[in-house]
Amino acid sequence: MTALKFAYTPLKSKDHNHSETNDCDFSYCHEICTCFLAIFILLIIAVIVLSLVLPWIFAPCYYNIRPVHSTTDAPISTIAFGSCASSSYDIPIFNDIDADVIVFLGDNIYADTGSPRILQMIYNRLSCKHEFQRLVERTKYVLAIWDDHDYGNNDIGADNPIKYESQSTFLNFWRIPSTSERRRQSGGVYGSYRFKMPNGQETVSIIMPDLRFFREPLKLCDHGEFFPRENCYCPTNRSLLGGMQWAWFENAINRSQQSDALTIIASSSQFGHSANGYESWTNFPLERARLQALLNPSKSIVISGDVHWGEISKLGGLIDVTSSGFSEVDRNVLPNNNRVGNAIPLQNYGMIHLLEKTVSIHGIGKKELLSISW
Repeated sequence: MTALKFAYTPLKSKDHNHSETNDCDFSYCHEICTCFLAIFILLIIAVIVLSLVLPWIFAPCYYNIRPVHSTTDAPISTIAFGSCASSSYDIPIFNDIDADVIVFLGDNIYADTGSPRILQMIYNRLSCKHEFQRLVERTKYVLAIWDDHDYGNNDIGADNPIKYESQSTFLNFWRIPSTSERRRQSGGVYGSYRFKMPNGQETVSIIMPDLRFFREPLKLCDHGEFFPRENCYCPTNRSLLGGMQWAWFENAINRSQQSDALTIIASSSQFGHSANGYESWTNFPLERARLQALLNPSKSIVISGDVHWGEISKLGGLIDVTSSGFSEVDRNVLPNNNRVGNAIPLQNYGMIHLLEKTVSIHGIGKKELLSISW
Protein backbone atom coordinates (compact mmCIF):
# COMPACT_ATOMS: atom_id res chain seq x y z
CA MET A 1 0.00 0.00 0.00
CA THR A 2 2.77 2.37 0.92
CA ALA A 3 4.68 1.54 -2.20
CA LEU A 4 1.62 2.19 -4.31
CA LYS A 5 1.01 5.46 -2.58
CA PHE A 6 4.62 6.50 -3.10
CA ALA A 7 4.42 5.57 -6.77
CA TYR A 8 1.16 7.44 -7.18
CA THR A 9 2.32 10.63 -5.51
CA PRO A 10 4.70 11.77 -8.31
CA LEU A 11 1.93 11.06 -10.77
CA LYS A 12 -0.39 13.47 -8.98
CA SER A 13 2.39 16.01 -8.79
CA LYS A 14 3.03 15.69 -12.54
CA ASP A 15 -0.65 16.21 -13.37
CA HIS A 16 -0.69 19.30 -11.19
CA ASN A 17 2.30 20.87 -12.99
CA HIS A 18 0.75 20.10 -16.39
CA SER A 19 -2.45 21.86 -15.33
CA GLU A 20 -0.48 24.95 -14.30
CA THR A 21 1.28 24.98 -17.69
CA ASN A 22 -2.06 24.75 -19.51
CA ASP A 23 -3.39 27.64 -17.44
CA CYS A 24 -0.30 29.68 -18.32
CA ASP A 25 -0.57 28.85 -22.04
CA PHE A 26 -4.26 29.75 -22.08
CA SER A 27 -3.58 33.07 -20.38
CA TYR A 28 -0.78 33.88 -22.86
CA CYS A 29 -2.93 32.98 -25.86
CA HIS A 30 -5.79 35.05 -24.47
CA GLU A 31 -3.51 38.09 -24.18
CA ILE A 32 -2.22 37.61 -27.76
CA CYS A 33 -5.74 37.25 -29.16
CA THR A 34 -6.92 40.31 -27.26
CA CYS A 35 -3.99 42.29 -28.63
CA PHE A 36 -4.69 41.24 -32.22
CA LEU A 37 -8.39 41.98 -31.79
CA ALA A 38 -7.56 45.48 -30.52
CA ILE A 39 -5.28 46.10 -33.51
CA PHE A 40 -7.97 44.86 -35.88
CA ILE A 41 -10.58 47.13 -34.32
CA LEU A 42 -8.20 50.11 -34.53
CA LEU A 43 -7.58 49.39 -38.22
CA ILE A 44 -11.33 49.26 -38.87
CA ILE A 45 -11.77 52.58 -37.07
CA ALA A 46 -8.88 54.11 -39.05
CA VAL A 47 -10.42 52.97 -42.36
CA ILE A 48 -13.79 54.44 -41.38
CA VAL A 49 -12.22 57.72 -40.29
CA LEU A 50 -10.15 57.99 -43.48
CA SER A 51 -13.17 57.24 -45.64
CA LEU A 52 -14.97 60.13 -43.95
CA VAL A 53 -12.08 62.58 -43.70
CA LEU A 54 -10.27 62.16 -47.05
CA PRO A 55 -13.28 63.11 -49.22
CA TRP A 56 -13.65 66.21 -47.05
CA ILE A 57 -9.95 67.06 -47.37
CA PHE A 58 -10.10 66.59 -51.16
CA ALA A 59 -13.58 67.98 -51.67
CA PRO A 60 -14.08 69.93 -54.91
CA CYS A 61 -13.50 73.67 -54.89
CA TYR A 62 -15.30 76.24 -56.99
CA TYR A 63 -13.77 76.85 -60.41
CA ASN A 64 -15.37 78.58 -63.36
CA ILE A 65 -15.04 76.73 -66.66
CA ARG A 66 -17.64 78.02 -69.08
CA PRO A 67 -19.16 75.32 -71.31
CA VAL A 68 -17.80 75.44 -74.87
CA HIS A 69 -20.03 74.51 -77.80
CA SER A 70 -18.74 72.85 -80.94
CA THR A 71 -19.08 76.02 -83.04
CA THR A 72 -18.33 79.53 -81.81
CA ASP A 73 -18.91 82.74 -83.77
CA ALA A 74 -16.63 84.97 -81.70
CA PRO A 75 -13.18 85.43 -83.30
CA ILE A 76 -10.05 84.28 -81.47
CA SER A 77 -6.39 85.16 -82.01
CA THR A 78 -4.41 83.04 -79.50
CA ILE A 79 -4.55 79.39 -78.46
CA ALA A 80 -2.47 78.16 -75.51
CA PHE A 81 -1.75 74.47 -74.96
CA GLY A 82 0.20 72.13 -72.72
CA SER A 83 0.14 68.93 -70.70
CA CYS A 84 1.39 67.08 -67.63
CA ALA A 85 0.24 68.93 -64.52
CA SER A 86 0.61 67.25 -61.14
CA SER A 87 -1.76 68.62 -58.54
CA SER A 88 0.69 67.50 -55.85
CA TYR A 89 2.65 70.71 -56.43
CA ASP A 90 2.07 74.36 -57.15
CA ILE A 91 1.91 75.04 -60.89
CA PRO A 92 3.25 78.60 -61.22
CA ILE A 93 3.38 78.55 -65.02
CA PHE A 94 -0.43 78.69 -65.02
CA ASN A 95 -0.04 82.31 -63.88
CA ASP A 96 1.78 83.18 -67.14
CA ILE A 97 -0.78 81.79 -69.59
CA ASP A 98 -3.10 84.35 -71.15
CA ALA A 99 -4.95 83.33 -74.32
CA ASP A 100 -8.43 83.20 -75.84
CA VAL A 101 -8.38 79.38 -75.80
CA ILE A 102 -6.42 76.85 -73.79
CA VAL A 103 -6.14 73.17 -74.70
CA PHE A 104 -5.18 70.76 -71.91
CA LEU A 105 -3.51 67.90 -73.80
CA GLY A 106 -3.71 65.14 -71.19
CA ASP A 107 -2.03 64.02 -67.98
CA ASN A 108 -3.94 66.98 -66.60
CA ILE A 109 -3.71 65.20 -63.25
CA TYR A 110 -1.62 62.25 -62.07
CA ALA A 111 -4.13 59.83 -60.59
CA ASP A 112 -2.60 56.51 -61.73
CA THR A 113 -5.43 54.52 -60.23
CA GLY A 114 -8.05 51.89 -60.83
CA SER A 115 -10.35 53.53 -58.29
CA PRO A 116 -13.03 55.97 -59.55
CA ARG A 117 -13.17 57.54 -56.10
CA ILE A 118 -9.44 58.28 -55.99
CA LEU A 119 -9.61 59.63 -59.55
CA GLN A 120 -12.33 62.07 -58.49
CA MET A 121 -10.37 63.10 -55.41
CA ILE A 122 -7.29 63.97 -57.51
CA TYR A 123 -9.44 66.01 -59.89
CA ASN A 124 -10.86 67.77 -56.83
CA ARG A 125 -7.35 68.62 -55.71
CA LEU A 126 -6.66 70.30 -59.09
CA SER A 127 -9.88 72.30 -58.72
CA CYS A 128 -8.54 73.75 -55.47
CA LYS A 129 -5.32 75.08 -57.03
CA HIS A 130 -5.62 78.87 -57.00
CA GLU A 131 -3.47 79.22 -60.11
CA PHE A 132 -5.75 76.76 -61.94
CA GLN A 133 -8.85 78.62 -60.78
CA ARG A 134 -7.45 81.93 -62.03
CA LEU A 135 -6.35 80.42 -65.36
CA VAL A 136 -9.73 78.95 -66.26
CA GLU A 137 -11.52 82.07 -64.98
CA ARG A 138 -9.66 84.41 -67.34
CA THR A 139 -9.68 82.01 -70.33
CA LYS A 140 -12.88 82.23 -72.34
CA TYR A 141 -12.64 78.78 -73.94
CA VAL A 142 -11.18 75.85 -71.97
CA LEU A 143 -10.78 72.57 -73.86
CA ALA A 144 -9.30 69.26 -72.69
CA ILE A 145 -8.42 65.74 -73.79
CA TRP A 146 -6.98 63.03 -71.55
CA ASP A 147 -3.93 60.77 -71.53
CA ASP A 148 -3.08 57.75 -69.39
CA HIS A 149 -2.50 59.36 -65.98
CA ASP A 150 -5.87 61.14 -65.93
CA TYR A 151 -7.65 58.18 -67.55
CA GLY A 152 -6.43 55.32 -65.34
CA ASN A 153 -3.05 53.72 -64.81
CA ASN A 154 0.21 54.30 -66.69
CA ASP A 155 0.16 53.34 -70.41
CA ILE A 156 -3.33 51.85 -70.15
CA GLY A 157 -5.69 51.64 -73.11
CA ALA A 158 -9.02 49.97 -73.85
CA ASP A 159 -8.42 47.48 -71.02
CA ASN A 160 -8.91 50.16 -68.35
CA PRO A 161 -11.47 48.59 -65.94
CA ILE A 162 -12.83 52.03 -64.94
CA LYS A 163 -12.92 53.64 -68.39
CA TYR A 164 -16.64 54.45 -68.29
CA GLU A 165 -16.41 55.92 -64.78
CA SER A 166 -13.34 57.85 -65.91
CA GLN A 167 -15.22 59.12 -68.97
CA SER A 168 -18.03 60.45 -66.80
CA THR A 169 -15.63 62.09 -64.35
CA PHE A 170 -13.71 63.77 -67.19
CA LEU A 171 -16.81 65.13 -68.93
CA ASN A 172 -18.20 66.52 -65.68
CA PHE A 173 -14.94 68.08 -64.46
CA TRP A 174 -14.28 69.88 -67.76
CA ARG A 175 -17.90 71.10 -67.92
CA ILE A 176 -18.73 69.45 -71.25
CA PRO A 177 -22.29 70.57 -72.12
CA SER A 178 -25.09 68.02 -72.12
CA THR A 179 -25.70 68.83 -75.81
CA SER A 180 -22.10 68.09 -76.83
CA GLU A 181 -21.29 65.27 -79.23
CA ARG A 182 -18.74 64.20 -76.63
CA ARG A 183 -21.56 63.13 -74.30
CA ARG A 184 -23.70 61.50 -76.97
CA GLN A 185 -21.10 59.08 -78.36
CA SER A 186 -21.00 55.57 -76.93
CA GLY A 187 -17.42 55.74 -75.66
CA GLY A 188 -14.37 57.96 -75.41
CA VAL A 189 -13.99 61.72 -74.98
CA TYR A 190 -12.97 62.72 -78.52
CA GLY A 191 -14.43 65.91 -79.98
CA SER A 192 -13.90 68.90 -82.26
CA TYR A 193 -14.41 72.66 -81.99
CA ARG A 194 -14.57 75.39 -84.63
CA PHE A 195 -13.74 79.05 -84.00
CA LYS A 196 -13.62 82.19 -86.12
CA MET A 197 -10.17 83.45 -87.13
CA PRO A 198 -9.20 87.04 -86.18
CA ASN A 199 -10.61 88.42 -89.45
CA GLY A 200 -14.06 87.11 -88.50
CA GLN A 201 -14.46 85.34 -91.83
CA GLU A 202 -12.18 82.31 -91.93
CA THR A 203 -12.35 79.50 -89.39
CA VAL A 204 -10.01 77.22 -87.45
CA SER A 205 -10.88 73.76 -86.12
CA ILE A 206 -9.34 72.04 -83.11
CA ILE A 207 -9.83 68.29 -83.47
CA MET A 208 -9.08 66.16 -80.39
CA PRO A 209 -8.84 62.37 -80.85
CA ASP A 210 -9.00 60.04 -77.85
CA LEU A 211 -5.83 57.92 -77.80
CA ARG A 212 -6.85 55.83 -74.77
CA PHE A 213 -10.42 54.54 -74.72
CA PHE A 214 -10.18 52.32 -77.84
CA ARG A 215 -6.43 51.68 -77.97
CA GLU A 216 -5.52 48.04 -78.39
CA PRO A 217 -2.60 46.56 -76.38
CA LEU A 218 0.86 47.89 -77.09
CA LYS A 219 3.46 45.46 -78.40
CA LEU A 220 6.53 44.89 -76.25
CA CYS A 221 9.77 44.48 -78.19
CA ASP A 222 11.97 41.46 -77.83
CA HIS A 223 15.26 42.48 -76.25
CA GLY A 224 17.31 44.44 -78.77
CA GLU A 225 14.67 44.04 -81.52
CA PHE A 226 14.39 47.77 -82.26
CA PHE A 227 15.84 49.55 -79.25
CA PRO A 228 18.73 48.69 -76.91
CA ARG A 229 16.63 49.18 -73.75
CA GLU A 230 14.37 46.69 -72.00
CA ASN A 231 10.56 47.13 -71.95
CA CYS A 232 10.30 49.13 -75.18
CA TYR A 233 7.22 49.32 -77.38
CA CYS A 234 7.55 48.21 -80.99
CA PRO A 235 5.48 49.05 -84.09
CA THR A 236 2.28 47.03 -84.45
CA ASN A 237 -0.67 46.74 -86.82
CA ARG A 238 -3.09 46.99 -83.90
CA SER A 239 -5.45 49.95 -83.64
CA LEU A 240 -4.90 53.19 -81.74
CA LEU A 241 -8.25 54.87 -82.40
CA GLY A 242 -10.62 52.03 -83.23
CA GLY A 243 -12.94 51.84 -86.23
CA MET A 244 -15.79 53.95 -84.87
CA GLN A 245 -13.51 56.82 -83.85
CA TRP A 246 -11.63 56.66 -87.15
CA ALA A 247 -14.88 57.22 -89.06
CA TRP A 248 -15.57 60.33 -86.97
CA PHE A 249 -11.92 61.48 -87.16
CA GLU A 250 -11.65 61.25 -90.94
CA ASN A 251 -14.95 63.05 -91.39
CA ALA A 252 -13.91 65.86 -89.02
CA ILE A 253 -10.53 66.28 -90.74
CA ASN A 254 -11.95 66.23 -94.28
CA ARG A 255 -14.57 68.80 -93.34
CA SER A 256 -11.93 71.02 -91.76
CA GLN A 257 -9.45 70.68 -94.62
CA GLN A 258 -12.15 71.72 -97.08
CA SER A 259 -13.57 74.71 -95.19
CA ASP A 260 -11.11 75.92 -92.52
CA ALA A 261 -8.05 78.11 -92.89
CA LEU A 262 -6.28 75.95 -90.29
CA THR A 263 -6.72 72.44 -88.87
CA ILE A 264 -5.21 71.77 -85.44
CA ILE A 265 -4.89 68.15 -84.29
CA ALA A 266 -4.68 68.12 -80.49
CA SER A 267 -2.94 64.83 -79.67
CA SER A 268 -2.12 63.60 -76.16
CA SER A 269 0.88 61.67 -77.57
CA GLN A 270 3.64 62.79 -79.92
CA PHE A 271 3.04 62.38 -83.64
CA GLY A 272 5.93 63.82 -85.65
CA HIS A 273 9.00 62.60 -83.76
CA SER A 274 11.18 59.60 -84.59
CA ALA A 275 10.42 56.36 -82.75
CA ASN A 276 12.11 55.92 -79.36
CA GLY A 277 10.36 52.88 -77.84
CA TYR A 278 7.94 54.86 -75.69
CA GLU A 279 4.24 55.47 -76.30
CA SER A 280 3.34 57.58 -79.34
CA TRP A 281 1.82 57.40 -82.80
CA THR A 282 5.05 55.66 -83.90
CA ASN A 283 3.76 52.49 -82.19
CA PHE A 284 0.95 52.44 -84.77
CA PRO A 285 2.67 53.21 -88.11
CA LEU A 286 -0.34 52.40 -90.32
CA GLU A 287 -2.61 54.79 -88.44
CA ARG A 288 0.13 57.41 -88.29
CA ALA A 289 0.51 57.26 -92.07
CA ARG A 290 -3.26 57.35 -92.46
CA LEU A 291 -3.48 60.58 -90.48
CA GLN A 292 -0.52 62.14 -92.24
CA ALA A 293 -2.16 61.46 -95.62
CA LEU A 294 -5.29 63.36 -94.52
CA LEU A 295 -3.47 66.57 -93.58
CA ASN A 296 -2.22 69.33 -95.86
CA PRO A 297 0.97 70.60 -94.13
CA SER A 298 0.38 74.15 -95.36
CA LYS A 299 -2.86 74.44 -93.38
CA SER A 300 -2.43 71.88 -90.58
CA ILE A 301 -0.44 71.56 -87.37
CA VAL A 302 -0.29 68.98 -84.61
CA ILE A 303 0.04 69.93 -80.94
CA SER A 304 1.05 67.20 -78.49
CA GLY A 305 2.18 66.48 -74.93
CA ASP A 306 3.16 63.53 -72.71
CA VAL A 307 6.99 63.47 -72.68
CA HIS A 308 7.92 66.08 -70.00
CA TRP A 309 9.92 68.32 -72.31
CA GLY A 310 9.06 70.70 -75.11
CA GLU A 311 10.20 70.33 -78.72
CA ILE A 312 9.23 70.89 -82.33
CA SER A 313 9.24 68.00 -84.83
CA LYS A 314 8.63 67.93 -88.55
CA LEU A 315 7.32 64.88 -90.39
CA GLY A 316 7.18 65.35 -94.16
CA GLY A 317 6.53 69.07 -93.74
CA LEU A 318 3.85 68.57 -91.07
CA ILE A 319 4.67 70.43 -87.83
CA ASP A 320 4.20 68.76 -84.42
CA VAL A 321 4.77 71.11 -81.47
CA THR A 322 5.10 69.26 -78.16
CA SER A 323 4.48 71.16 -74.93
CA SER A 324 5.15 69.17 -71.76
CA GLY A 325 4.96 69.76 -68.97
CA PHE A 326 3.12 72.35 -66.98
CA SER A 327 4.77 70.95 -63.85
CA GLU A 328 6.59 67.74 -64.85
CA VAL A 329 10.12 67.92 -66.31
CA ASP A 330 12.40 65.12 -67.54
CA ARG A 331 15.96 66.25 -68.28
CA ASN A 332 16.75 62.88 -69.87
CA VAL A 333 15.65 64.05 -73.33
CA LEU A 334 15.55 61.24 -75.89
CA PRO A 335 17.00 61.51 -79.41
CA ASN A 336 14.63 62.70 -82.13
CA ASN A 337 15.79 62.70 -85.74
CA ASN A 338 12.83 64.91 -86.71
CA ARG A 339 13.52 67.61 -84.11
CA VAL A 340 13.76 71.24 -85.23
CA GLY A 341 16.05 73.23 -82.93
CA ASN A 342 16.67 72.17 -79.34
CA ALA A 343 14.52 70.35 -76.84
CA ILE A 344 13.25 72.30 -73.81
CA PRO A 345 13.58 70.29 -70.55
CA LEU A 346 11.83 73.01 -68.54
CA GLN A 347 8.31 73.77 -67.41
CA ASN A 348 6.62 75.13 -70.51
CA TYR A 349 3.44 75.86 -72.42
CA GLY A 350 2.71 76.36 -76.11
CA MET A 351 1.07 79.31 -77.85
CA ILE A 352 -0.48 79.56 -81.32
CA HIS A 353 -0.68 83.09 -82.74
CA LEU A 354 -3.24 82.97 -85.55
CA LEU A 355 -2.49 86.45 -86.93
CA GLU A 356 1.28 85.84 -87.12
CA LYS A 357 0.84 82.18 -88.16
CA THR A 358 3.38 81.04 -85.59
CA VAL A 359 3.56 78.39 -82.89
CA SER A 360 5.89 78.96 -79.94
CA ILE A 361 6.96 77.33 -76.69
CA HIS A 362 7.29 79.50 -73.59
CA GLY A 363 8.84 78.99 -70.17
CA ILE A 364 8.27 80.53 -66.76
CA GLY A 365 7.85 84.30 -67.04
CA LYS A 366 6.40 84.00 -70.58
CA LYS A 367 9.90 83.72 -72.05
CA GLU A 368 9.80 82.46 -75.64
CA LEU A 369 12.07 79.43 -76.01
CA LEU A 370 11.19 78.09 -79.47
CA SER A 371 9.08 79.26 -82.40
CA ILE A 372 8.09 78.08 -85.87
CA SER A 373 5.81 79.36 -88.63
CA TRP A 374 3.41 77.33 -90.71
